[in-house]
Amino acid sequence: MNSIHDLGGMDGFGPVVRDEHVLSAWELRMQCLSQAARAAGLFNTDEFRHAIERLHPREYLGLDYHERWEVGIGRLLVEKGVLTEAELESRVEAFLADAETPVAQRYNAERTAQAFAWRSRLGVTRDEGPEVPPRFRVGEAVMVRNMHPRGHTRAPRYVRGKRGVIDRHYGAPPLADALAHGGRTVFQPLYAVRFEAQEVWGADYPGSDAVYVDLWESYLEPARA
Repeated sequence: MNSIHDLGGMDGFGPVVRDEHVLSAWELRMQCLSQAARAAGLFNTDEFRHAIERLHPREYLGLDYHERWEVGIGRLLVEKGVLTEAELESRVEAFLADAETPVAQRYNAERTAQAFAWRSRLGVTRDEGPEVPPRFRVGEAVMVRNMHPRGHTRAPRYVRGKRGVIDRHYGAPPLADALAHGGRTVFQPLYAVRFEAQEVWGADYPGSDAVYVDLWESYLEPARA
């Protein structure tokens, strides 16, 4: 998706400031809410990403990381029919009027077990899915299609139209582009592609540097001679 979230390779945003941030109780609550909703099947990870991508650029840049999560989760719960806009706005107004408004406590053992089981699967590798013969072999030169989809994609703009080499074949996991829109599961070969830094960012970069990007097969085409 050509949206503000795709900041890779863009200039003008200043240095990346790294700090040893300790998550607040509110930020932990956002993480737990996201995990619980996904574990319950209310939405999937790619739908969640796409909800955040749909933020207006001004809103996206004005929010911090977990504030974007809050907006994305709220949007999805409304779109999925779990809440209405009116219910959401009413709750927000109650907290704005009184920050000490008690939070409803609803313990559900089944939902808790689902969330922990879902969490335990987060470490699985991408070498999953059915056997789908890969079109490209390790060591083969490829080009990233200069694509500009209107919806979700995992092909970053900074490598579109660039030449790389297949470094690894992961198998055929579900295509994120389809999952993000609630479509049927499409299993497609996924590759790690190596790009020389000079190919991506120009001759000013050291010739020894490279970047690796995981890309689905539909993003790629054979490299031109």
